[in-house]
Amino acid sequence: MGEASVEEIIGSNILPMCRGDNYKFHAAGREDIDVRMLGSGKPFLLEIQNARQVPSEETIKEIESKINGLENKLVGVKNLKVVGSQGWTLMRDGEAEKQKQYCALVWISRPLEDEDVQSISLLNEMQILQKTPIRVLHHRSPLERQKIIHWMKIERISGSPQYFLLHLSTQSAVDNSRNLILTTLFHVAFFCNIFLLDKDLGHDMLSCKWCLNKCWSDLVRRGSSVVSRWLLLVYGAFLFGKVQHTDIFGKQAGNYIKEFVHGDLWRTQPIIGSILGCRAEITQLDVTDVKMDSF
Repeated sequence: MGEASVEEIIGSNILPMCRGDNYKFHAAGREDIDVRMLGSGKPFLLEIQNARQVPSEETIKEIESKINGLENKLVGVKNLKVVGSQGWTLMRDGEAEKQKQYCALVWISRPLEDEDVQSISLLNEMQILQKTPIRVLHHRSPLERQKIIHWMKIERISGSPQYFLLHLSTQSAVDNSRNLILTTLFHVAFFCNIFLLDKDLGHDMLSCKWCLNKCWSDLVRRGSSVVSRWLLLVYGAFLFGKVQHTDIFGKQAGNYIKEFVHGDLWRTQPIIGSILGCRAEITQLDVTDVKMDSF
């Protein structure tokens, strides 16, 4: 565990200024705890629940200064402002076209050669297949996804022939089936006259099961017709048929860069090691830029 999360540092400083009960942190993508977010940073939304006060522009500047002036210097923020529902729209629209650039410190089992640098730089729009990494299988669906690496380049490190910096760029591509599944969920909810906006639809099938069970019990309680229950089962069959082949809230964008380097027991193909014909390991990873046209 780290000293504190980005969510905790930002949220704990903003919540008192809004006199809210709680907060939810929504960022444009997630990173591992050992991955730094460099460059110009990434957009985020902080949802204040039951806020009793809207901070003024002056207060917002004070919040920025307070967070940026923390002694540990773990997190920095800029351009804070109060947004309404349009904030969600901007985040959602930007997610579909988000480009991320990374810098990885890589070790290989032999000295780096000029041919290696050239061969990597020639690989543009490269498709890779990634199975859900072993390290996240406990909370991710075990699926195989196709990813795109837009470009790569190698930066040599003077005096370290077996180490180099790998720069690469990936882009989001939100799975359209997510919208189909969400539409189905809310059609079911509307049909059964229940209200779901207070229910967090989570990151796995448990939330879908909750929705269907709630709809079914609601129909039974109200003595609804057999036709109504049959329609619910049709919706449910469609929903779980889609769930078996997609990650409900997943997106193609979430490239696992660490696994692209070391292979994750060959669960990712191809990998840097197979391209260079040697063993490769990643020792450090940074996100150097996040580009979202909406922000």
